[in-house]
Amino acid sequence: MYVDSTRKELGLLSTQDLKKCQVQIRRWVENLRVVCQALSAVDFVVVDSYRVDQPMVDLLESQAGNLLFIDDFHHFHYRNAWVVDWSLGLEQHPPTGWRGYPKALLGLSYAVLRPAFCNPLPPREIGVLREVFVTLGGGETSSHFAYLATRLAQSFPDLQFYATSLEQSKAPVDLPNLTYVGRLDSSAMRMRMREADLVVCGLGQTAYEVLSQATPIIPIALVDNQAGDIAAWRAAHFAPFVLRGEAPELFALLHNAIEAMRSEEVRAEISACMRTLALREGVARLMTRIGIILPHH
Repeated sequence: MYVDSTRKELGLLSTQDLKKCQVQIRRWVENLRVVCQALSAVDFVVVDSYRVDQPMVDLLESQAGNLLFIDDFHHFHYRNAWVVDWSLGLEQHPPTGWRGYPKALLGLSYAVLRPAFCNPLPPREIGVLREVFVTLGGGETSSHFAYLATRLAQSFPDLQFYATSLEQSKAPVDLPNLTYVGRLDSSAMRMRMREADLVVCGLGQTAYEVLSQATPIIPIALVDNQAGDIAAWRAAHFAPFVLRGEAPELFALLHNAIEAMRSEEVRAEISACMRTLALREGVARLMTRIGIILPHH
């Protein structure tokens, strides 16, 4: 695994992850020879980076026989590589440049989730709205996190809020109904999502983890690569409230959405729709299409 990053960012990987993988911090974007030299000795290459450009795609395709790009911007032309984007709605509306491309793997059926979120889904009872979990990702969303978590707790004193963000160490205001739970591993994250009656999160990978748990959700598109997903989410039966992070009236919209979510009937209907989603075999489906046989477990 080559990580074109800093050691601080590498700290987001758990110690257990590091023990399982050979992780090297390399400036491979500026020095593609490092990657190209390694390609001759590997069976499969997966590329996931927003710093990749079309010349890099062309070079890597010329060097690797089995190559997969994770690409949710749909910027590039692929000649023979696999490309995957498991964003909602792409099955029905593929990106213009990829229509008819036989190696494009698109839509929720290819969603790759952390193992904890692939466990069997226990029954859920929908009751009175009591607990809300707020999780808004990394550094680019930390200002939203501090503002929203605090304002929500102040505006809904009858609700208990739990909050986590990769970058925010503590909510700036101490409130009796706001608990910052720190950075959570996948198992703790799943438990917190299951225990919550409602989750407020970014419209990225975390949103798909929430979908897998059938917990009612209010997603907020906070970064550029999430903007294209808004229409598909708004058209879904399980996401009646999808917000834009740059909206000047964001808090007012979020406040109204939570008020609407007080309805047990609304949340029960949303959760029932979410339980029908096939979100636990994405890796297996992806590997089957590519032709790689996974171990039985």
